[in-house]
Amino acid sequence: MKCFSIAIFSVVFSLNLLTFNVGAKEQNILSLDNGANSFLLLDSVDKNKKAIAKLLASDYRNIEASIRQNINEYSLKISVNELIGLSLSTARLIDNYSANINRFKGIEQSLDQRASHIVQLRLADISMLMQLHEGQAPLFVFTSSDDDGNIAAFDIDGGMTYLDAYRMPTQPVLIIELNKEKSVKAGLKAMNAVFEQFDDQVEPSLVKPFVNQPLSELIKPLSMTVIKNIEVNKIKESWFSGPAEVYAIITGVNAASGELTPKIEIVDLPYLNKSQKEYTPNQIIVQWDNYRWQAVDILLMEADDNVNYKALATALLDVTTQVLQFIPEVGAQTVAVITRLTNAVIEAMPETLMTNEDDFVDVFYTILEGESYNEYHGASHNAKMTLEPLIIQPRR
Repeated sequence: MKCFSIAIFSVVFSLNLLTFNVGAKEQNILSLDNGANSFLLLDSVDKNKKAIAKLLASDYRNIEASIRQNINEYSLKISVNELIGLSLSTARLIDNYSANINRFKGIEQSLDQRASHIVQLRLADISMLMQLHEGQAPLFVFTSSDDDGNIAAFDIDGGMTYLDAYRMPTQPVLIIELNKEKSVKAGLKAMNAVFEQFDDQVEPSLVKPFVNQPLSELIKPLSMTVIKNIEVNKIKESWFSGPAEVYAIITGVNAASGELTPKIEIVDLPYLNKSQKEYTPNQIIVQWDNYRWQAVDILLMEADDNVNYKALATALLDVTTQVLQFIPEVGAQTVAVITRLTNAVIEAMPETLMTNEDDFVDVFYTILEGESYNEYHGASHNAKMTLEPLIIQPRR
């Protein structure tokens, strides 16, 4: 998927990533905010999902009726915190594991919700529904970014077996996974909060409106770019992974800053979940008043369960800020600068996102304000979009 050839702009940055060796295997550790606790970026979320899968398998007889009642032809999934019949000790452990997942992903838990609301149980395929309702005991698996073609599965007697990741099982399989709609929404909210906090701290531009100018003349039309249609050739799809969740990272230079500072925005594309299907969202992707120059880049990514959103947002700001510190604004080549920003963003991505081909979708360089792009392919030729300018006039 990453077949495009670009010169990656090398920068030195701090992502709070420490490296250590376990035997001959190298792993990455991402430090939490307090610096005292650390967790494995590769498998911390997976380990918690695995623990939940094992607990639910061992407690299946107690929750069997609840599962059968809620998993049907209309819905193949149920939130774990809605399961009836769990023992108090099991429910408490599941909430603890779920709270760990929230913390590892850098997302906030609502005060009025249990931590386990973000974890759901899903029947792998509707073809398994009859066997499940007829009483055939299911296997419990968990979605993982570290599978090698074999998926660990727990049976209700405490045993473990392995399933083929590329072949649909014939017996019922219940999958423990994150509710992508909830987790991605919370994660992107956390990222945008970090970016907004950064924007509030930058030195404001010296450009100010005239004091005596009428208000009607100060309110200008809004310049936008919208996605008319979009299609992805390949995104993560398998019998156990469920629908994809794609989002866009928009990179450019901040219009509100008196100096060259990055402007990064996250746009959710929740409808984009199947390969080789054209979507026509008419969705705003760029709000040009937020950017100093009339060019941005658009990076498409698929949500990854193991990413800490807050840490990722901070890393992206760190690395793009460092890029701009070495560029004088006078005589700066707009397109080259923004390309450097985007390449720095790609460099700053955790290694697991860029080595797992399914997480990186595509990148669109040099999208200009006011321009139309018809069936425009990204640099990797994995995605294409039709983009059109949109001017929104103020009320008079």
